[in-house]
Amino acid sequence: MLFRSGCQFFICHGDARFLDRQYTAFGELVKGDDVLEKLANVPVRANGGEKSTPIERVAIESVSIVPAA
Repeated sequence: MLFRSGCQFFICHGDARFLDRQYTAFGELVKGDDVLEKLANVPVRANGGEKSTPIERVAIESVSIVPAA
């Protein structure tokens, strides 16, 4: 699922029901599970109270938006 908050986009890996009623889900991954798995397993360091800052820069080079089936 993809969530939008302000001008940030979140790509969720695993159960994200804790975000229900807080953010709007507007998409889903239809292929590229291997890429999502790589993103989810990037080594991170603490940034405040949250461990979410990649140790090395990570970039998504392209995204395709396709109509729902």
